[in-house]
Amino acid sequence: ALFPQRSGTLELDPMEATCAVQIQARRRSNDPFDQFFNDPFFGNVRNVNHKIRNEPLKITVLPLPSANVPSGFNGAVGRLTMEAWLDKHQTKTNDPVTLKVKISGRGNLKLLGAPVINVPPDLERYDPKISDNIANQDNQIAGSRTFEYLLIPRHAGEQKIPSFPFSCFDVEKNSYVTTTSPEFNLTVEKGPDITAT
Repeated sequence: ALFPQRSGTLELDPMEATCAVQIQARRRSNDPFDQFFNDPFFGNVRNVNHKIRNEPLKITVLPLPSANVPSGFNGAVGRLTMEAWLDKHQTKTNDPVTLKVKISGRGNLKLLGAPVINVPPDLERYDPKISDNIANQDNQIAGSRTFEYLLIPRHAGEQKIPSFPFSCFDVEKNSYVTTTSPEFNLTVEKGPDITAT
């Protein structure tokens, strides 16, 4: 699977392979025994290394439209959708919560960057853990990429995680498509104090 990173005419270098080819060795003789043993089933063949190579391939890559580009677009191309959820909506201070964002469909999934998520200052956010479930299905790259954000609430109270967008260029619709996550409410109760030792 090839994902072009720029528009224009791109040329793929030829592929080369060396393979062993069997060539029948012919002996000139009127002897019927020699003709019998010239049969390819009985040998009289030798292996020769032969190099094969295809012609260079040219691909014309069209640019993405420059009009109506969503502000959060980061290069996602394909038929992609996003879903997001919290593993719990009620917790205690210093008790971690996981926010998962799953992007699914067909397209350049392995090139997707993490969505930008803004959290309140009372929530400590760590860089996401990324897991892929991507395969070649019917000659297309399809599956999902999941981002897991670890969030640790440091103060009690109601915390709101604002909704965030995911934008991609849909190749079938030939237009940009934006999906928006829900807004998340997290109730944080006072937990036991953590004292440094």
